Amino acid sequence: MEVMNSMICDMIDEAMNSEIWKMEDRIIVYCLTKDDCRDLSGLINRMLKQDISGFYHSKLSKEEKELAYQRWVNGQIKILVVTGALGAGIDYGFVRNVFHRGHASSQINYVQETGRAGRDGGRGECVTVYCKEVEDESHWMKDPGRETNLRYIKSDQCRRGMINEEMNGIRVDCLMYSDSRMCDICVESLKMTVPRYRASQGSDWDLYDDGGAQEFYRVVTNEEYKLISGVKDLMELLSGNCVACFTKDNQKMKHDVNECPNLRWMCSRCLSSDHRARECSVQREYVQNIENKPEN
Repeated sequence: MEVMNSMICDMIDEAMNSEIWKMEDRIIVYCLTKDDCRDLSGLINRMLKQDISGFYHSKLSKEEKELAYQRWVNGQIKILVVTGALGAGIDYGFVRNVFHRGHASSQINYVQETGRAGRDGGRGECVTVYCKEVEDESHWMKDPGRETNLRYIKSDQCRRGMINEEMNGIRVDCLMYSDSRMCDICVESLKMTVPRYRASQGSDWDLYDDGGAQEFYRVVTNEEYKLISGVKDLMELLSGNCVACFTKDNQKMKHDVNECPNLRWMCSRCLSSDHRARECSVQREYVQNIENKPEN
């Protein structure tokens, strides 16, 4: 538990001392109990050596809740450590970091809570600091969504895909989007060293070795291997950069493709200039085709 709390404090300290942190930026930390909420808020203040965190839970009076929230909005404190008592009506636009201590109370709550990051269209980072001890101590929770959230945390599948499948009934993974944003699972999957491959016709790739980390072999052609390696290299090259600018001028520009001046007022899916990607019929037709696809 102490290690988990220290990790959260360290990540908060790193976020607030980064060059991109602004005065209006805020952080929310979600806990499962009011005691954890209060204790973690106090620990943050002690470790960061300033009164910068407050707490918010259901046992506070209406006046105390309003005071804590207004101090956070007004910038007197930058971090609000909360339970699920922080209602859905909260809509402060400049939340940059959302942390979950252990896990969320349900998958639906997780989606709503992480959705508070980056509502102004700017950056947002959501991190769950999982600890088995928290899971063991949260069996009192009766919401079946708790198990769904725990499966999500522990899974090695695309996080976007799992959320889409849970919330919309349709699995759409990161690589099926054109917005260049990827979850941590997909990023790591593409960066991961290809497990000890050897070509089928004898080549320079025969001696490729992952250092003995895995004992997996697969026969592939040179072209297949080079394609796999090329995708990994390209994703590392484009990480954090605009795909449109790189494609157009071979420039590595540090902005999201949906904020690209070269594509302003233009759909990044079909390149039309009368709508944005989220409204594009190409996406709607694609999803409709998935829904109507006959089963084998």
